[in-house]
Amino acid sequence: MILTVKGLAAALGLLLMGGYGVSMNTTPTDPLGDPTAPDVPDDGVDLPPGDVAIDRDGKDPGCGCRDHGFLIGFMARWGYLPDRNNTDEPDWSTEVSPAESDGFSPPPEDPEGRFDMVPWDGFLQVTDGGVRLVRTLLFERGGDYRFGGDDLAYRQQNRLTLEWRSSTTVHWDGILAVLALPRMDRPVPHVTFHTDQWSRIFEAPQLPGLHLRVPTDRLGHEVEIMAFPVQRDCERGGDFAVIQLRLRWGFLDPDEGRDAQPPAIPWDGFVEATKGAVQFRETLLFEHGGEYRFGMDDLVYPQTNRFTVEWRSSTLPHWDGIVVAVLVPLDAMPEAHVTVHTDQWSHVFEAHQLVGLDRVIPTDALGHEIEIHGELLRP
Repeated sequence: MILTVKGLAAALGLLLMGGYGVSMNTTPTDPLGDPTAPDVPDDGVDLPPGDVAIDRDGKDPGCGCRDHGFLIGFMARWGYLPDRNNTDEPDWSTEVSPAESDGFSPPPEDPEGRFDMVPWDGFLQVTDGGVRLVRTLLFERGGDYRFGGDDLAYRQQNRLTLEWRSSTTVHWDGILAVLALPRMDRPVPHVTFHTDQWSRIFEAPQLPGLHLRVPTDRLGHEVEIMAFPVQRDCERGGDFAVIQLRLRWGFLDPDEGRDAQPPAIPWDGFVEATKGAVQFRETLLFEHGGEYRFGMDDLVYPQTNRFTVEWRSSTLPHWDGIVVAVLVPLDAMPEAHVTVHTDQWSHVFEAHQLVGLDRVIPTDALGHEIEIHGELLRP
């Protein structure tokens, strides 16, 4: 194994702080640390990814790498967030200047001080395990802090705490991090999310599947948090989330379709991701053989790339369906998109919108529908 100078320095720093797997009281006297500390680039962090591991039981024989405990992706943003009813809301990472963007939702009464700078300095901290910055979201480098600029994430002084400096005027900032929490019930690890405007302490078991959005003042500022299980690719490195999609289409209520006559309704389609991969899991009520025009001869095509799963399907009185898994790299979660397409209906989702999604959409006046159910799979 080749140890770089940076990796050696990081390892030495950790040894001086007490080594892996040792819980320390690291709550800083000043939660924001040294304001002159250098910032962390968007595409890098001070500690190597492996240093967030929980080395309690040595090597993990299942994947040949360090035991990382329970991994949680943690995505948070704050400021004037996109309108929750806006279907065209920009994704979590679109780099747009406030003057060019209509993605924020200021309050309708337009009170005085609406666009004044709001400080959001804060930290994300765990009582046991580790936290690592994956990337910042819409942080503005340079400029003046008083006008919503000069945002930065401080270099981590220990693996339990991630700190940042952030201010907003007409838009929002955010972070994407990964938490490594030990697999134990007592004492239950706690996770603190703190900003100058809003703070909350969570118990670790509360985090998987968490999605909350809370107002912080009368002007319309909000905080939004999403937390989801992630898995580690020990062979190639990196963390990723697995979102299982269960799709059904046709007459979901058999009583409505009992009088259906040929020709069958075509539902040829695909699921495609812009990042990561899509894996076929199983078909639901596909009929092999027979004639396509009579609602038969359904099939899933062999995959020609890792991003797309395609199928051929037609229905008459019943429904067909498919189950796929969408693997989204954690660092790409903010901008990853997933397309669900059939001959009767199509939509492009932001990957995080699929988590907990449970919708039935009518596709015509005859009673045909498509159902989409999305859930995060735990390791």
